[in-house]
Amino acid sequence: MTTITIREQPNNTQNEYQATVSFNKDEFQCTINNPCTNEQLSDLEWYFKEYPHDPDDEDKERAKSVAASIKKCGTQLFEQVFCNRALTRRYDQEKHTGIQCIEIISLPNSPAFHSLPWETLHDPDDLQPLALNIPIIRQYTSETKVLNVQPSPIINLLIITARPHREKDINYRAIPP
Repeated sequence: MTTITIREQPNNTQNEYQATVSFNKDEFQCTINNPCTNEQLSDLEWYFKEYPHDPDDEDKERAKSVAASIKKCGTQLFEQVFCNRALTRRYDQEKHTGIQCIEIISLPNSPAFHSLPWETLHDPDDLQPLALNIPIIRQYTSETKVLNVQPSPIINLLIITARPHREKDINYRAIPP
């Protein structure tokens, strides 16, 4: 099973993101733009947050329209991510052997890339979005900091324990060094 990782790269412009798509260790470059307009994004929010709780008959046409735009946006996003022949070929190979998950890794302080509608990713050869069959995991990268810690013969531990029965619990105590 393969993990597909879509990792944002630095030096992006306002609505254009440079990214690498990797299948385990093989990496490919791609450029991604948000395939949805602001109106489509607000419609998606309505469709997933409000419509399921109150599906009125008068909203059925709007819901059909939004459902169609999900497929359109997802297909456009898919075509941007798997943008060249080598990437598409590799995706097709992995699709047949099994894809474990898709990881979306954003840079710190980059909410725009993180908030792209990744769950709409839609392979034009499939009937439904990838998210229905493959988990999509979003995460931020973090800067790795190396701390120089001085060796010490003493280990200080702080143990925090829940005390749901208050008076019936074991009494507090501290063990001196």
